[in-house]
Amino acid sequence: MLLRRVLFVKSVERLARRSDRAPPARRLPAPRRLSTVASPSAATPSNAPKPSRISSEESFVSKHFGKISLAVLGALGGLVYTYYLSIQDRKQVEQLVEQEGALDPYEILQLRHVNALAREDFESVVDACAHAIHAAQPMTYRDFVALVTATLAQRGRPPIESGFLLDRLVCNVVARLQRGGPLVAAVQPSAAAAAAAADPPSSSGGAAYLDYPLPVDLLCVALNLAMLRDAEARVAALFALGQAMEGRSARDAAKGAAAVSQPLRTATTHRLVELLQATDQLPVEKQVCETGTVWPVRTYRRKLPADLVADKVPQRLSAKRDGVQGTGADDRVDLATATWSATDVQTLLLCRQVCAWGACYLDRDDD
Repeated sequence: MLLRRVLFVKSVERLARRSDRAPPARRLPAPRRLSTVASPSAATPSNAPKPSRISSEESFVSKHFGKISLAVLGALGGLVYTYYLSIQDRKQVEQLVEQEGALDPYEILQLRHVNALAREDFESVVDACAHAIHAAQPMTYRDFVALVTATLAQRGRPPIESGFLLDRLVCNVVARLQRGGPLVAAVQPSAAAAAAAADPPSSSGGAAYLDYPLPVDLLCVALNLAMLRDAEARVAALFALGQAMEGRSARDAAKGAAAVSQPLRTATTHRLVELLQATDQLPVEKQVCETGTVWPVRTYRRKLPADLVADKVPQRLSAKRDGVQGTGADDRVDLATATWSATDVQTLLLCRQVCAWGACYLDRDDD
């Protein structure tokens, strides 16, 4: 009993001594200011990585994405619109060339089908008027028709059928010559509109074209429309016409066969291409080229005969036809002094740039 009381007293004294001791003081953190908490630089550690240049550029693109997209779409729209205007300009030139023509392609096919003149028939007509061709003496269409009829009768051939098509063609050529213009004019949409306003087409008809003096080589090339559908035979007939234009005739036996197969001069070849173009024997789409103006809109015009023959030097044609690579010597050939063999003339007229009678579309590889 006494022992319990003694232990109780000691425990009370021990608790009293513990309660008299002061607890250790704790150090409280310093209070933060409001400006320091709101500032992002203070919240970001000093060793944090800085924003890269790529992220800044991306932010610029994202910030102006609408403006950039609108500028790109506007540029693309402008390119499409200028391309559309260029296509329209080319179509206008093709329409002007087509309106200037007198015969449609199906009418030319009809003229060939009902007549089918052979190469010998055409050369007989050329020989009959060879002197007038070489001397550049004009002949009326009425006299030419009589000469053709008489020549074909001697060969046992009937007169030309569907002659009204040739009549229409010659009438169109006479109307062009009466206006004072060339056989082939480099028409452009703006120039054609100005010419039409200054000189409207006349509606007066009649048979005045029958007695209008015309070059005989022009009438012979118009007669070429009535030949067979074989393009090579028509080219050979035109080469014989070129021989007559230079004073060589197949009837002149004294000159021999070698004389009548001599190469043609470039001027004669130019003349043949011009006559083919004037008598609607070249496709419309092959008679259009660029004017050289590309800004703001690419413009077009009609090709002249010189444009069709300019890049066709005979030596280059022969090298390309034979598969021989040029050595650079052909580039020094002067086109004015070049000569054209029968094969060169055929390659020229049937290539894709000239494409007489549309023959280049008949699975040909000659360019």
